[in-house]
Amino acid sequence: MEYLSVGIGLLRLVLDLNTPDAQPMVFDEWVYGKGDYVIHSEITEAEACRKAESRAKLNAIQSFSGEYVSSDTFMSCQEEGDRVNCPIHTFTWSMLDGLISGIRDRTVRVTENLRDQRVCRVILEARVTSRSEPSDPNFDVRVDLSHPLLRDGDPLVITVDPTQEMFVNILLEDHENKLTLIFPNEFDLDSKITGRTPIPIGDKYSIVARFPADLSGNEIEEVIHVLTTPQKLALLEEYSIEDFNLKLMEIPNNQKRYVRKAYRLVR
Repeated sequence: MEYLSVGIGLLRLVLDLNTPDAQPMVFDEWVYGKGDYVIHSEITEAEACRKAESRAKLNAIQSFSGEYVSSDTFMSCQEEGDRVNCPIHTFTWSMLDGLISGIRDRTVRVTENLRDQRVCRVILEARVTSRSEPSDPNFDVRVDLSHPLLRDGDPLVITVDPTQEMFVNILLEDHENKLTLIFPNEFDLDSKITGRTPIPIGDKYSIVARFPADLSGNEIEEVIHVLTTPQKLALLEEYSIEDFNLKLMEIPNNQKRYVRKAYRLVR
């Protein structure tokens, strides 16, 4: 069976993957992308331009393949005098699907925006490749948090329940969209999980929620990212959200499972 599928600005021919001899098809296209990043006192011009280039790459991928939107809904209850308030929170995120295999016509310019802020702007043309390999239905994982509402100083337990042996990486995304690797770590060096496992493993350490001291307000949202693979994966200690999304797209869909869980953090 063959059918036509219309993507963003593209007409593509897609083969039915149920055909016995069919192989996952690969599409590629040269697409323009643009990214801006404000230069401020805590970031150098070179670093701002690097982040702007990451945004330009993601912009090109988005223009090529569009976005997949998912959501997670949870309830958090708080006592308010003699009443219990249980608001429902919906956490929505988007996923991109594509891999950049080449860059050309890259321009970098530092200018000022309407707020008189110095901004690094990167415009590039990227060769974006989209792979059509499906996820492996037998390679899956369930992730649960100990509670969807945490107060400053509360412990957080992340329970990972895999369908088979896999390697687990857990990152925490803070209010500035910076991701920090929290598992594996110096106390838990082995990231291989073979069955339902609460993390931290044992009582060697705790993962403790901390409300940022420099923030106003009394409540923020943080996100736990769980990336599992059949082979051990080397990750950096920290990522921007843009760089982590690019890292995700380097891994074929049938070689990963990726789960995000949000929680509310109260001062």
